[in-house]
Amino acid sequence: MYDNGLMHHYRQGFMQRGGAVKAGVLDLRKLPFRDLGYSQRWGKGLEEYLEFLYTPQGRFYVKEDMKDGVDAEVLLSQIYKQAGFNTAIYTPAIDRKGKTVVLSNDIQTDNGVFAYDFLKMVRNRHKDIKTADGFPSKISSNYVLGRYQTKQGARAYLKMNLFDVASVNYDRHLSNYIYEVDRLGRATDISLYDFGESGHVYTSVRGQDPMYYEQDITYPNLFNEGMELTRQEMVEQFRTNETVHKYITPSEMAESVGSINVTQTARDIKAEIGYKVSQSYTDYIASSFDRMAEDLVK
Repeated sequence: MYDNGLMHHYRQGFMQRGGAVKAGVLDLRKLPFRDLGYSQRWGKGLEEYLEFLYTPQGRFYVKEDMKDGVDAEVLLSQIYKQAGFNTAIYTPAIDRKGKTVVLSNDIQTDNGVFAYDFLKMVRNRHKDIKTADGFPSKISSNYVLGRYQTKQGARAYLKMNLFDVASVNYDRHLSNYIYEVDRLGRATDISLYDFGESGHVYTSVRGQDPMYYEQDITYPNLFNEGMELTRQEMVEQFRTNETVHKYITPSEMAESVGSINVTQTARDIKAEIGYKVSQSYTDYIASSFDRMAEDLVK
């Protein structure tokens, strides 16, 4: 299990009777951390405040959520990390007000730029480009993929979309991933956070035929985030689009998704910190990854 910098508190508390960890959830009321603070950021054109916790290990973001969202954050952050992404690692906790939250490490770097701001920078270099409502992602297909990304940056962007569809994480908007930018202004890699909507959508459709309800879930188009596509339409882009294949082939995509053992990852989380991700959610994500690996090479 990957560490977000707090794992020793979980392991220590898990082993102690009456300690700070119960059922894998860290009780912040039992730890001598400093008071919570707030930071302000701009994302997607909106002002946003983030709550964070100061510890001797650094600053950790605090996000209130329900059990289904916590399950998704904890499980998927481990899965994406296994796949090679630089991602925030989420762990479950109870805050000082007794609310269920997740804690994540700070993944922002000096070279990191939110996707919205990066696309805005690109748009500002091309004043002649006409975009509806000034929405910068309208230019992503022609002016970012490959042109303002290194090969690794383009590959990371496409792979992120692939894993988001496989994990039914449809909420990958322009303010929850970060481009790492080099001195030439090119995106060289991607850093990720926020996976909770996958758990929320699972709860809302639990017990239904997945092939039925997946038609109602849409994802940002690979080449135009202003449009959205269903899972089947996204898979078709992954399988047939030659621009995608310049950076990652269908067989590489299938191998990357197929190498993830979702069930074992959930077991590792339980063994390491005592937190049990819902078995039904785990099975749901495992099935989704298996189907994605098969669909990519049909």
